[in-house]
Amino acid sequence: MGSVIYSERTVGIWTTGTTSPPHSAVPPVDSLGDVIMTTTNDGSDERNEPDLSFLESRPARVAEIPNLALGRTSIGEGSRTVDSRALTIGRDIRLSGEITQCELLVVEGYLDATVPDAKTMEIAQTGHFKGTAILGDAIIGGEFEGDLTVTNRLRITSTGRVTGTIRYGHLEIENGGEIHGELSVSS
Repeated sequence: MGSVIYSERTVGIWTTGTTSPPHSAVPPVDSLGDVIMTTTNDGSDERNEPDLSFLESRPARVAEIPNLALGRTSIGEGSRTVDSRALTIGRDIRLSGEITQCELLVVEGYLDATVPDAKTMEIAQTGHFKGTAILGDAIIGGEFEGDLTVTNRLRITSTGRVTGTIRYGHLEIENGGEIHGELSVSS
């Protein structure tokens, strides 16, 4: 027989003549990450240190998630970063209530709410908002139903539909976008 690897129990045995243990007989590591001592057939103890050289060749990086709206808005000149007071209502999520102190509200699912003071709201093509909203800026790509006040820019995309009482500072409607209801310019 060749070598035996010990921990609290025998982990693996392989025959003489092999240059390395079978895959299942990798030296065990204790709870602190130290390799446990092994015994060879000549009776000497040796310490098997793991090869971590591959870590040196891999630079640290931040994961990038494509199409993540959180933290960025497409309103205004270029995009701007907002603080952590952002909320995204996911595609198959239904939520109702009042949302306050929100910098960026992204609606991809269904939201029945009062939003008295959000800075920016984006309703995705799959999103539906029902209720009252007072906003700085808004992009409507899905459906809005209710009372909407936008002090700066209201943009309705080609897939957007707004129904209700709408007050705005500046209005943009793409070809195909719809507005139904009472319109007025806010001062």
